[in-house]
Amino acid sequence: MSHLHALIDKVMAKKRILKKEIDYTFGDFFFDLLICQHFIPDVDKSKVESIMSYISTTNKEFICRVQHSPKGNKKQVKQYYNKLYQDLDNAFEKISKDIEALNPCPDKK
Repeated sequence: MSHLHALIDKVMAKKRILKKEIDYTFGDFFFDLLICQHFIPDVDKSKVESIMSYISTTNKEFICRVQHSPKGNKKQVKQYYNKLYQDLDNAFEKISKDIEALNPCPDKK
């Protein structure tokens, strides 16, 4: 997610762009789940729906966090966005692992 970190550094003042990037990334994950749900046989539909719900609520949470970021002190703003980036990275990693666990690849020997 280095492109997202670079984006945060460049456009901390441009919340609209950052919110769109976050929304697009979560949308990509949601699309991946739709593909899993409809084209992978024997996928656990309840797990897919659970991950979809998590994506939706997490997306809203991060959009809200961007909208209500602190103003004024540059050091506080930078710390806020660095924490936001770390949390986003962790959320993206969790979602990726959850999606991967839906249909693990067979072990290569």
